[in-house]
Amino acid sequence: MDLLPTGSDKVLEIHTSEVNIVIKAKKVWSGTYLEQSSSIAVAGVHLKKIHIPAVEVHGEYLESESAGDDKDGAEYAQYEITVSPLFFEQTDYEIIIKSVSGGRVSFWNENYRIREKVGPVIDGDESLLSGVINFGNMVGYSDFEIYLEDRKHVTIRVEVFPTKISYKEDYQMMTDDISEMACEVLIDFMQKTYQMFSQGEKQTTVLAVYFRILSTVFEHYMNEVNRILSEPYHRLITEHEVVPEHKAGKTDRASERWLMRHQKYVAYSSGGDQCGKSACRKKADNL
Repeated sequence: MDLLPTGSDKVLEIHTSEVNIVIKAKKVWSGTYLEQSSSIAVAGVHLKKIHIPAVEVHGEYLESESAGDDKDGAEYAQYEITVSPLFFEQTDYEIIIKSVSGGRVSFWNENYRIREKVGPVIDGDESLLSGVINFGNMVGYSDFEIYLEDRKHVTIRVEVFPTKISYKEDYQMMTDDISEMACEVLIDFMQKTYQMFSQGEKQTTVLAVYFRILSTVFEHYMNEVNRILSEPYHRLITEHEVVPEHKAGKTDRASERWLMRHQKYVAYSSGGDQCGKSACRKKADNL
């Protein structure tokens, strides 16, 4: 399925009673990329129109999955639309956000590199935002949140596809393979450790559950090891040893008491002063 030859570069257009949002793309994908299934979810206040030129989707033909009032009493609606893939990695998209009444609008995305690309077209005028964003190598779901006067007005969830693989199916296959290998390795380890261990008839639907448990235990273990390495327990232990008096560099009260108890190591000089032939030296070891 190719994009319709309308000549328009618009990918998605959303209108509310207060804000207009347009997303454009210069590069048009076609062929097998568009044979996959994707979706766009839109939730907001006073939604008037959702237009996706590639699949001729218009808001007036949609029925909201849920509707009601938000906490401020404004009419709230939510839509989820199944479409062919519209957003791809390593592709530039221009997003334009305009306040109908001239109020202050702002844009938020969890990816900082995307978030910083969208800003006021004219400095000081926050009623019109624009920017060229690129998802880089990120694939999967991404949320665009548009705020009006610091209140969340519209949330758009898009799905970003890779340009080389069918990521949903391939990712699930890789996950299943890794889960199966991890489970088999762990069960084999358990059999060698506990000879009475046997696998029951009921098997968990998540094959990597044992691996996750082991990973959690190992993570706690490594945290404790790192804490010990960063703050090892230590104390200062003082030891005394008997050495010749000329080697006794540090003495203390314990050295004096030792000499008092061992008078044989005390000699008198010609002037009558006492001098130690040996002394008890203090030695500090840091353990």
